[in-house]
Amino acid sequence: MKIYEFWYSEEIGRYPIFLPTVLKLISSLIVGGADHQGAKPGILVSSKPYGLDVNQKTNLVYVADSGSNQISVIDGTRDDIKANITVNHPYALALDPDYDRLYVTNGPSNSLSVIDGDTFRSVDSIKVGKAPNAVVVDPGSQWIFTANHDDNTVSVIDGVNDKLVGNVTVGKGPSDLAIDLVTKRLYVANSGSNTVSVLDYFTSHGRTKFVVQMTTLRVGHFPDCVAVNQDVNLVYVCNGGDNTVSVINGSTEKAINNITVGEDPVAASVDPSSGKVYVANYDDDKISVISGTSDNLTKSVRVDIRQA
Repeated sequence: MKIYEFWYSEEIGRYPIFLPTVLKLISSLIVGGADHQGAKPGILVSSKPYGLDVNQKTNLVYVADSGSNQISVIDGTRDDIKANITVNHPYALALDPDYDRLYVTNGPSNSLSVIDGDTFRSVDSIKVGKAPNAVVVDPGSQWIFTANHDDNTVSVIDGVNDKLVGNVTVGKGPSDLAIDLVTKRLYVANSGSNTVSVLDYFTSHGRTKFVVQMTTLRVGHFPDCVAVNQDVNLVYVCNGGDNTVSVINGSTEKAINNITVGEDPVAASVDPSSGKVYVANYDDDKISVISGTSDNLTKSVRVDIRQA
């Protein structure tokens, strides 16, 4: 186990740069066109929509248009565009609904944009590690974490002051992040080293000392997404290189199962009401459904509307 400690002054705002993303939501919107099997026509956003998150308190949807340097804000009641926010190379994004803040990774500039959800304006830009491609928020304690693919680090940001606390070195090519808010554990999928870094984090002396205890677990080949079921303390890791999902017991920090799914799983999400895990398989246009009780594959659903 590795232990990192970061001391910093909230008043002075000087932070040591020494630490190595909501689930990253790989998303797409169907742009325009007619209804398909009763579905509504798509909402016209800008170029190459990628990251997506929803503020359930305000019923607003935020979409990172990675090809057009802007965030599209969608009114969830009327299903139309409410605003567009200019951001440099937006990629992944995550919301803090309690403070109505949106955090957006900017890969080429190695930074994190902070958006005010009330005014739709960028209020800050925070330097992080190289090529941040995922971000996640702990809304209860206002800590933000980015996965920085090109320098094998996770950046820790204090959301109270919008300041970098430090960088924690993890495995090679960190591609995704997920938090268990119950246990205060951050799981990092490292696609280049076939591992998951497990970061237990806590503070002491108010918010002036941030401590990270890190362990490393072996999983399948090319893990590039991770999802958490915090009700039962299980973690699901998509292994795109061998078409499997690794299941980790969060209590023992051990992999307990390896489930074969579709071709090239790239994203996963847990339904908290049923415990079911939905896995998006990029190469065969299917969604794999994993039982939340038996951790077995129960169904594969084809979602390729191009064949309709």
